Amino acid sequence: MYFSFISSSPGLIQKIYKLSPLEYSYLFSLSISGYILGTVFIRRNIERMDLKDLICFSGFIILISTSFLAILSLLNIDSLLILLPCIFLALFGVGIIFPATQAGVTRSFKTDIGLISGLFYSVEMMFGAFASFILSSFSSASWVSTSLLMLCGALMIVAITCLDRFSSFRLIGRRTKKIL
Repeated sequence: MYFSFISSSPGLIQKIYKLSPLEYSYLFSLSISGYILGTVFIRRNIERMDLKDLICFSGFIILISTSFLAILSLLNIDSLLILLPCIFLALFGVGIIFPATQAGVTRSFKTDIGLISGLFYSVEMMFGAFASFILSSFSSASWVSTSLLMLCGALMIVAITCLDRFSSFRLIGRRTKKIL
């Protein structure tokens, strides 16, 4: 999600809309501030909410915003005032997911947390490189290709989250039957 937008944003924003480097930097900063606000949100809520609930919440924010982004881009609506709020909301969700998943991964380890964290971010960078590679295979950057790749990422997040929830309920049901 994150890397799909970052790798395609110069072509999307600067080339298509003929913005200067300074104008592009302002718009990029504005849209990426969604990520920063997501990290602020999780910082304030990580102690009050379950990590799985935070990930599920942000997954649905990302799914809804990227669905709108994909629909708008497929309808050839290319107004930055309409598309960038969808990017902002998707990046807000990503700003929640990154720290939540890292916290979830490192919680079960008592030692080598730096190693586990490094491995986590290495896998994240690998998927980012893969997303950039996919987008670079298109002849030019477009809102359609970027939004569809982002939507695929959102669908995977929600599918994995729902699968995790479903398997947790099944395990709880089995444990309850054994106890009774």
